Amino acid sequence: MDGRPRPQWRGGASWTCTAGTPVFIWVGSGFPAQKRADMLALVKAKPGQYNHSSSAPATLAHLGSLVFFERAGAQLVHLGYKGSAQAMNDFLAGVFPIYFEVAQPVAPQLKAGKVRALAVVAGRRSPLMPDVPSVAELGYPSIDAVPFMTLMAPAATPKAIVARLNDNARRALQSPEVRARLASLYFEVADGGDPAAVAAWLRAESDKWGEVIRRHDLKLD
Repeated sequence: MDGRPRPQWRGGASWTCTAGTPVFIWVGSGFPAQKRADMLALVKAKPGQYNHSSSAPATLAHLGSLVFFERAGAQLVHLGYKGSAQAMNDFLAGVFPIYFEVAQPVAPQLKAGKVRALAVVAGRRSPLMPDVPSVAELGYPSIDAVPFMTLMAPAATPKAIVARLNDNARRALQSPEVRARLASLYFEVADGGDPAAVAAWLRAESDKWGEVIRRHDLKLD
């Protein structure tokens, strides 16, 4: 093994996609740029002099940050962390000013007024934080960095069982209690989708982000 992540999906039978939690672009409360366009102007004026980070290597937060700055024509240094705990500590300590992460681990700091969300790395605004603009509003509609939860079964599972599991899961996702619980964890509830559609979507996501990994020659220790 050469250490390169292998994202190609070869998995089993998909039941359904239950929920996703989009990545946001966060800055500290003292960061001089108040809007996402101001942030880009600031970092583009000083190529290579600003650092940014994400929760862990080769996550959608990391990959989304690379694609965003690549398409914006901005040159920043990505600081790699093996997990979100140390990354969050260093972000709050001012080691780097721009952080790509989902909302749930950052929410307490947002409520405390210590951080601000400049944009959501998605094609539309998130209903979880509807006042935060999407990167699509900056002209990058194809960037959708949305980690997701998908229910899976072994590849040899009979189609009839997969269909029944899918039906049960999709009905569960309509429960107000389930939806409220997922929303409290900053997840957007999906409508489920049929197994074939979920499998096709997983393959497309694998291909899309696998190309980013290869283009940036990312490797895991």
